[in-house]
Amino acid sequence: MIKNYYWIGFIIFACVLLYFASKQYSTYGLNKSVSACIIATTKTYPTKTQDEIVKLCEDEIRGKNK
Repeated sequence: MIKNYYWIGFIIFACVLLYFASKQYSTYGLNKSVSACIIATTKTYPTKTQDEIVKLCEDEIRGKNK
């Protein structure tokens, strides 16, 4: 009977841990995609300003996620 409590406690602990990890790293991939887009766009359009490139990439990447 005690073994069942340990397993249930472990499963609850793992679920809570996974929940907090997903909240902490939810924007990691999005930020990497925006950074890669900024680098590629800077090389493609060298005449655009940095602010224009950042706005263009953020709109493009965040628009695809919706």
